[in-house]
Amino acid sequence: MKVIITENKRYRAVTKWLDNNYSNLEKYAAHGSHKFIHYKDENRETVFMFNRSTGVVTINDKTLHQDLKHMFGLDTYELNDILIPWLEEKYNLHVERVVYSGLH
Repeated sequence: MKVIITENKRYRAVTKWLDNNYSNLEKYAAHGSHKFIHYKDENRETVFMFNRSTGVVTINDKTLHQDLKHMFGLDTYELNDILIPWLEEKYNLHVERVVYSGLH
């Protein structure tokens, strides 16, 4: 059976999933730098990092990015259309761009 999901419903489903799984990340200033803010999960792994100077958010490829791609079948452009407004709303960030990378 094939299920057809409208773009609006998928957006709401992804946003709800993000709220349930990633809306309570801990905020940490990068050691020795006031430029970067790390947002970490309960295991203290960085889920994403925000560069205050450029407005660039770097999403950890190993966590959030892969989860969204595999669970919802989203490509990078679709991810950006959802993540940028979500990050701005949930974490009060002014996001210029999102990049995906392995973080340490």
